[in-house]
Amino acid sequence: MAENEPTTQTIEKITESKFFNPTRYLDLNLDVKAAVERGETTAIEHFATFGLQENRRFSLAFDSELYLSLNIDAKAAVERGETTALEHLFLVGIEQNRIINPYFDTTIYLELNPDVAASVAAGETTAFAHFASTGIQENRSFSRFFDLEFYLSDNSDVATAVDRGETAATEHFFAFGFQEDREPNALFDATYYLNANPDVREAVENGETTALQHYFDFGISENRSFTHYFSAFLDRSAFQTLFESEVGTVGDVEQSSDLDSAQVLNVLSSGFDRAIDFDYYRIVHAAALESFFGISVSELSNNQIQTYAFTEGSRAGLARTSIDLQGYSVQYSSQLTSFYQVESTADLSEVQIRDFAVSEGLSLGLDLSAFIDVDYYRSLYGRSIADTFGENATSAEIVDFVFGNAAPYIDETYFKALNGQNLTADGRLVADLSREELVTYALTEGYESDLQLSPFDLEAYRVQFSSQLTTFYEVSNVASLSQQQIFEFATNEGWKLGIDLSNFTDAMAIEFFRETNAAAIARRYQIDLSAVSELDAAVILDFQYGGASQTVDFNYFRETFSGDISATFGVTSAFDISDAQILEYVYTQNTEIQTFNLTPIDFRGYARRYASQIATELDLSVSEVLQLDNAQIEAFIFSDGARLGLSLQEFVNVEYVRSTYSAAISTSLGISQSAVANLGDADIASWFASSDARDVDVEFLRYQIESLTVGQQAKIFASLGLDFDATASLSTELVLQIAFSSAFQEVVEADNFSLSAIDVEGYVRAHVSELYEFYFGSEVSLSVERSKKKTRRTARGSRITAKTTKRTKRTKRTLGTKGKKTKRTFKDVADTFRTLKTGKTTKKTVKVKTTKKTKKTDVSVVTPTVEVEIDVQFEAVQQLTREQVVEFMFGRGVKLGIDVSEFVQVDFLRNSFEAGLLQGYGVSSTLELDDRLVVDFVYGGLSSELDFSFYREQYASELQAEFGLSIDQITDTLILEHAYTVGLESDLALSPIDSDELVLAQSNAEVTGESVDLSEFVDVDYLQQTYDSEIVSEYRVGNVYNVSQQQTIDFLESGGQIAGVNYSAAIDTDFYLETYAEEIDADFAVIDANADDAIDEIELFDYITGAGLEQGQNPSKLVDFESYRDPDSASAQALLAFYNVESIEEVSFRQTLEYMFTVGLEAGFAPSSDLDLEAIRTEFATEITAFFGASSVSEVTLTQTFNYAFGEGFDRIGSQIAA
Repeated sequence: MAENEPTTQTIEKITESKFFNPTRYLDLNLDVKAAVERGETTAIEHFATFGLQENRRFSLAFDSELYLSLNIDAKAAVERGETTALEHLFLVGIEQNRIINPYFDTTIYLELNPDVAASVAAGETTAFAHFASTGIQENRSFSRFFDLEFYLSDNSDVATAVDRGETAATEHFFAFGFQEDREPNALFDATYYLNANPDVREAVENGETTALQHYFDFGISENRSFTHYFSAFLDRSAFQTLFESEVGTVGDVEQSSDLDSAQVLNVLSSGFDRAIDFDYYRIVHAAALESFFGISVSELSNNQIQTYAFTEGSRAGLARTSIDLQGYSVQYSSQLTSFYQVESTADLSEVQIRDFAVSEGLSLGLDLSAFIDVDYYRSLYGRSIADTFGENATSAEIVDFVFGNAAPYIDETYFKALNGQNLTADGRLVADLSREELVTYALTEGYESDLQLSPFDLEAYRVQFSSQLTTFYEVSNVASLSQQQIFEFATNEGWKLGIDLSNFTDAMAIEFFRETNAAAIARRYQIDLSAVSELDAAVILDFQYGGASQTVDFNYFRETFSGDISATFGVTSAFDISDAQILEYVYTQNTEIQTFNLTPIDFRGYARRYASQIATELDLSVSEVLQLDNAQIEAFIFSDGARLGLSLQEFVNVEYVRSTYSAAISTSLGISQSAVANLGDADIASWFASSDARDVDVEFLRYQIESLTVGQQAKIFASLGLDFDATASLSTELVLQIAFSSAFQEVVEADNFSLSAIDVEGYVRAHVSELYEFYFGSEVSLSVERSKKKTRRTARGSRITAKTTKRTKRTKRTLGTKGKKTKRTFKDVADTFRTLKTGKTTKKTVKVKTTKKTKKTDVSVVTPTVEVEIDVQFEAVQQLTREQVVEFMFGRGVKLGIDVSEFVQVDFLRNSFEAGLLQGYGVSSTLELDDRLVVDFVYGGLSSELDFSFYREQYASELQAEFGLSIDQITDTLILEHAYTVGLESDLALSPIDSDELVLAQSNAEVTGESVDLSEFVDVDYLQQTYDSEIVSEYRVGNVYNVSQQQTIDFLESGGQIAGVNYSAAIDTDFYLETYAEEIDADFAVIDANADDAIDEIELFDYITGAGLEQGQNPSKLVDFESYRDPDSASAQALLAFYNVESIEEVSFRQTLEYMFTVGLEAGFAPSSDLDLEAIRTEFATEITAFFGASSVSEVTLTQTFNYAFGEGFDRIGSQIAA
């Protein structure tokens, strides 16, 4: 092949990219055009042969230097002479979705060009490919900040070139405008932008960027001040505060269908930032509401109240919540910024501040009482607070009652059983109330002094066991403990001291629980239904509330019990003792019970010893660690604990492990069983915590042995020299001795022998590629995201289903120029969607935060490229831990349609988890269940991904056809079955948000620099239909009641520059009309532009900022041009130096005004004697310091002080000064 002959592959890549426009290439390269006209070549052949190497211009939307600055590896390759920028772009960059132009926003381009969006959706092109090849020449809108008509009118040379057909306006802007700081719209002022942003000016002076480049790259997303209309003439914050209703009304909506998909998703991803407590507002501001609306407050909807609260109510200063959030944020700014990892409380939403105040803040001991409306809560809870604390409850006591644990303990099940048929004031059945609603009802309108809130006499328990309670909680006075604490002690700790909770429980309640739970109890303990009536009351309460059953290892108890079995249990063998009998035995002990005698591991001791390590790994406090249950501690021991090398020796019955697991240990370590006896205790404990031990599932092995025929079992026993009794139960030691014998393995065929119900190795061999992609390849971002919400599992892989709640999420926001543009993430959408479903934004109790990593995998052995040899993939996958494989199997693997039941002993699960399966799925036999549902119940699967309500609504017809039932008869079990049997194969959506695919798209977008179209992964129509009122409500909060910079700009550009009068520190029309009445009369004809014989606000604004300004007329009393420009003044000398002129007459009044409110402020020159910024900074030091997140007011600049006074603090500071 000739040296300069293009390859077919190169031409194909150029063609497939859709970036290349032959016509434009020839227009930009006239020598090539001439050669083509002579028939010597074609545009694409020349580009492929020479253009790529010569970096020929093919589109003015592409800049080689910019591309290389964004792709360091490409730059290095170019510097080594290995390639060129264009060659890298077309042969590598496009395929790898490299960032091409940071100033181009894919989402905005598609929003502004629906026809292009349709082509992109059809796979015909990409957003940037269209823009680079044709859109830039067609003057397609690519940003709301670029005004085509203004650009041409403001740049006559460009307009001339456009008229001659030499370029297009948009093309010129991309090719030259950015570098030359050509203003993109009537508002942007490059000089002002640099003056208002000293850090940007420094970067420009250092040659790092230009004003315009910085603005598009960072300024827009950071809300940088960029125009003299904001600050000198209009302070953006003050303008938006005073005229939010006028600006916001432009985009107001009545229903979510009025919004497009992007707007809906933006609402969901922004979440609920502004706090409002509707119940509080109705009660406290009832008079104001009724006066405004003219109807009873009971007739008002939440939307009406919200509208009032954020408009009239806000202007009247009416509190929207019972907590003074602003005051709280000032007082505890350091704690808030530390917790959320932000620079200033200004970066936090009201909801975040509120959530912190009533959860983490209380945990830290921060006093909330000074910031709540005590009278409101005293009135609301009235009698219940008085019965708890007396008539004169303190503010601190009220806080503890409402937000802490001081309120009486309420048993939801019991309370609803007694009062479920009662109606609330708004006509709802008590039985239908949520937990939160029930508690409020029980302590307010439903409260009576003698009302039974739970079946327990907790006060009697408090009195009788005060010493035990004070010792356990380490307090001096038992009265300081809440009923909730007493309840938790009674159910979780009291039985260990031989305290019988049934003595403090209403007898009728015990019988109610016995009857209600009879069938489930019989299944759990494998007894006849009739036998439930004979069970001890303590066992009934244990089933309802938990207790000893969550601690006892029943097999361990049987094998280590040293008492008289016959006398105690009436059986001859310990293995004939039932679980129910063991539980009754434990509860009937009248002395302290050592839990170490009930389980081979001292979980409590382990938790106490390693509390700090556990707290660090699980992101809990030490006190919270001590509240974890045994299952959660076990999960830590055999995962994070093992990874950290935390010794288990002191907390495990070493001799029991040594003797019981001898056969397994010898096989695992490759030594004889006799040699096991000589291993040190540390070696035994270390093995017990290892993955080899976790691979041994004793119950599964027992199941395998018991599944053999009597003849097969007899043969194995004989080979081991053991007596065989077909009716006898097998000890754990005997199970392992048999399982690891050659005789057993021969019977079950050694190749199929497994130590665990999960065939992890078989799964790995069968699905190497899928595992590789997830942990090392294109889905690695998804594995990282999923690891943050990893399911907590027991040592055998079963998921822990105990309730766990999480600490308020700590978020870190990227601030300043050095950061990247903030993008909406899938988690913002998903979290808001979850909030919509649950109606909750935070929880008080804190349990395991399952976000920590498993064993870190070394991925250096492979380079994640598009194609990797299978043996290299296998080598990488072999590094994965058992836990990582299991997590993939029952998570991402299931969603990929891999039938995991092929690698799980499903019959064993049906047998072992029968009681739970029957109760959980509401079936009469486990044989009714598809294998995948059985596996899902034990290990997890689609049930954790499936939104049952969504699936039921979206696929109602399919469900009814499949099962022959009406939609009301379709249970969640049938929905899950359908999802497995039909949904996966048919690629049906499991929820309105496809989180996995969104994560992958978001990760890819971070590489390309393009935005993600969330609508591709979210069922917007469903969200709009289901949550219409919530979406509209939140849209109004974010876009009508609290307008953005973009909305304000749109408002100004559309002719709304003047919406009223006093909207700026720099302009006061009342002052102006009074001060310059004669001048206005004299210039009336000039000012009255529309000749209607009247001067309107817009005409007056134009005069003030135009002719009047150039005549030196002060636009407000805060501006004193005469003194500021006095040649002998320091401010005038500074003006001359700044503009590099010799005479003050050479400085216009507009320039003076711009200098005044930017550079001049920081230099310490007050615009007039009425404005003393040093005094403002001193008087309002506390709130200004808190707002900017500074450690002292000295760190706050004078410019920041001014911006605060006439922005966020305008109502309290600026308005008073300007008055």
